[in-house]
Amino acid sequence: MRFIAVFICAFISMQSVLAQTLETIVKPEEFRAISEGKTLYFYQFGEFYGVEQYFQDGKSIWKPAGGTCESGRWHSEGNQICFEYEDNPIKSCWNILHSDRGYSARIDGNPAIYDLQLGKITNDDIECPAPELTS
Repeated sequence: MRFIAVFICAFISMQSVLAQTLETIVKPEEFRAISEGKTLYFYQFGEFYGVEQYFQDGKSIWKPAGGTCESGRWHSEGNQICFEYEDNPIKSCWNILHSDRGYSARIDGNPAIYDLQLGKITNDDIECPAPELTS
């Protein structure tokens, strides 16, 4: 009887592992191919989180939901994609992941629940108002 209970527990555990989505880390070269010359829209918890437009040579413009545009750059550190913005001295590094659900971004060490989901990729420019002129 004990053998059957152990077998059932092992079977249920194996089914749980198989039911999980397999994620692979996107290499920097693949991220560049996906993003360069494109605009990526990100969502978290089903809500719009922000949009980033990627240019040649790692340049980008980030616009968070309800926020203002920030010029920045990205580079790779190992397989992580790291971002630095002009008005924010803190570098943030992400693992870009691919699964059967699409692409997502996760800060190293964060639980998957906080992932940013890539919602769409377009060729559109981000609308960024010009800075106000002062006299």
